[in-house]
Amino acid sequence: LASGATPETLEKLLTLQERWEANQARKAFIESMALARGKFAPILKKNDGYASRYKYETLTDVMDAVYGPLGEHGFSYDWVTEDLPDGKIRVTCVVTHEAGHSRRNSLSGDPKDTADAKANMNGLQRMGGAVTYLQRYTLKAALGLAASNDDDGRASGGDDDGSLISDDQRAALDKLM
Repeated sequence: LASGATPETLEKLLTLQERWEANQARKAFIESMALARGKFAPILKKNDGYASRYKYETLTDVMDAVYGPLGEHGFSYDWVTEDLPDGKIRVTCVVTHEAGHSRRNSLSGDPKDTADAKANMNGLQRMGGAVTYLQRYTLKAALGLAASNDDDGRASGGDDDGSLISDDQRAALDKLM
């Protein structure tokens, strides 16, 4: 103002500065996310304990796999939960970087549609289960994650047939003993 700039010019300059800062924050988010992803632990699907044919990962499994690397690279995450007029619940995961950029991912579902709806659960318990389920999937989607099936240790060098060592390796060990 002292040098003759109009309030409109100052507003345009401020808008330009805000756009530049938002773009810098977005770039920092992308760069830091790439570094954090490289440090995420594997998320393995495990048997649920009730029906051995069904495998899944828990929300805690996902959080444990990402929490340290996200924090190390300036990230935090949170959820916003909303009741929708049609009886559904919407859960939005917000992943925020220390530079100010955020990424949001939303999913909605009906607590009456959960597999646990047939179990002896009241409405609040079904709602809690639906919220936890949606939290798990919105976090995974916001971070671009997928779980893999537990291979009972074969990824660490075992054979595809389920054995941990080959017959030749066993024979060599027997000879050494």
